[in-house]
Amino acid sequence: MNGKYFPIMVFILFPILFLSGCKMDDEAIYILKVSPEMILSKTGSTIIVEGMNFNEKSSVLADDKSVPTVFINSKKLKATIDKNITGIPLNISKKNIFISVKNGDTTSNKFSVSISHTPVCNSSSIVLDGEGVYKREIGNLLYFKNGNIIIIYKEMADKTSEYEQKFILSKDKGLKWESPKSVSGELLNINEKLYRIDDLKIFKSDDYGDSWKQIGEYPEFIPSQKEDLTVSYLKWAGGSNFYCIFSTSTPSNILNIYTNSSTDFGDSWKSKEKFSYDVSNLYEGEGLQPIDMVVNNKGGIRLEFLTRYGRNMVGVAFVSSDGGSNYTQTFGAYSNRGEAYLSEDFSILGVYQEYYTGAVIGEGFFYRTNLGMDYQYGTDLWKLFKKRDKSMPHLNIKMPDRIFVSLRDLMSASFDKGKNWTKPASFYTPVSKDSEIRPFVIENGSCFVVEINPKAAIRFSRFLIE
Repeated sequence: MNGKYFPIMVFILFPILFLSGCKMDDEAIYILKVSPEMILSKTGSTIIVEGMNFNEKSSVLADDKSVPTVFINSKKLKATIDKNITGIPLNISKKNIFISVKNGDTTSNKFSVSISHTPVCNSSSIVLDGEGVYKREIGNLLYFKNGNIIIIYKEMADKTSEYEQKFILSKDKGLKWESPKSVSGELLNINEKLYRIDDLKIFKSDDYGDSWKQIGEYPEFIPSQKEDLTVSYLKWAGGSNFYCIFSTSTPSNILNIYTNSSTDFGDSWKSKEKFSYDVSNLYEGEGLQPIDMVVNNKGGIRLEFLTRYGRNMVGVAFVSSDGGSNYTQTFGAYSNRGEAYLSEDFSILGVYQEYYTGAVIGEGFFYRTNLGMDYQYGTDLWKLFKKRDKSMPHLNIKMPDRIFVSLRDLMSASFDKGKNWTKPASFYTPVSKDSEIRPFVIENGSCFVVEINPKAAIRFSRFLIE
């Protein structure tokens, strides 16, 4: 053979020899691809194995252990990896397992799949450029099981403009995006349908925001002449249940709470007796500043206020476990609370930042039981992430028995409601270290990321496990 052709022949033959295990055997079984290539720890996961010469008796092996296998065709198998295999220790950030296929006495090549405590999102693509926009901020992200995704954000045209809330929709799992739409109020995914709460009214859209139909509202509330309206909230509590709450104050420093509930999307309402509380000892001339309200579908309500105590702002909260028939005063949230969740067992979980004279002096996670009245524990996220900037930590509780906290491009997981955390791992590479990042993790381990870079461009990253 002419010497100049020998390297070319080796290059052509090498893939063929490799795929067949160095044997020119048409009956040999081998794996070409396994998806996904990353599985979340301590969760059951479905994988797709693609290759050649599978049959109805083929069995997928994970680290040489047979796992439930479904034959699709001679080139594709579906297998289920249970949590016993994916359960790696907390002090290990990542581990590889090896997938193979067995036909009788014959076993294929092995294909490596990684197991991690936190998901990994792929690189992002641009959704909207920042031309003609002064600033954008991420609001929320809605995911529907049919694959539709909604990004909610705020947009400022120039320095003198006010923020306008908008959203953008994808109907193909994030590959293509429709034109932005302006919207007011809070967008919600309720029972896989798009709803909106705005001005004590409830709206539903059957076309993902192209049009809206009002389906419920709370009748006009007029305080008595001796009462000043402090705050009004309309909150979804799960299913078709909503709470509408008004608080008022009087010159004699009495705080009144009016609680109303609906079980039919606001079509009808039931009112509880007025609850009154003397807050004279909390006033220093500035009264109570409303912060937020969280509810659950078991009658749990937590209403948050801030008040001044000396030089500091401190929190005060009023909580109810019976849908607003009775309230109890307890300590409130921290000075700048981020996301907070009220679980069905009346535990409250959240993230916060602490400030002193305008500077961030701490970030943390808190877990409280009994509507937040009983202290459990908190986690110093500065020590965990070792990052000190003005980025608010994000809390993600979309998966059973797992909590994610993220700070920019790092994410940590907890399996015990925040008492212990895994070592933070990078889950996404932003286009700029100054970008704002918002992750969203769903039950099957898919991870979505919205990123807004300093030039106000919106980017979207999609890692979808089918």
